[in-house]
Amino acid sequence: MTVIAPLTGSATAAYYNFFVPPNTFDLSVIAVANKGDPDQYLGVGFIPTNENYSYKNASSGVFSCISVQMPPAGTYYYLLRKYNADVDGVFKTAVFINSRLGCSSMVGYK
Repeated sequence: MTVIAPLTGSATAAYYNFFVPPNTFDLSVIAVANKGDPDQYLGVGFIPTNENYSYKNASSGVFSCISVQMPPAGTYYYLLRKYNADVDGVFKTAVFINSRLGCSSMVGYK
């Protein structure tokens, strides 16, 4: 598990990158906010935008998750974005590789 620094204060977006090794069977990226709707985007080999991305979270609300089965190996670029001004204190973002967690098992994650 890799914990990513939070998106805080007046910032509206944050970018990070991480490497997914060959033969990875599961990738989960989770963000949790105090309130609001954080959006997550992944680009495989490129920096994503809210219009151009490889993967995007499908959930809304304070819990946001991307789950990819058998993800391609390579450098992943991550965009964490405030959907609106109501997003407050994204206090946890974590990347899980080969954890078999997936998004459904992370409901209630704190």
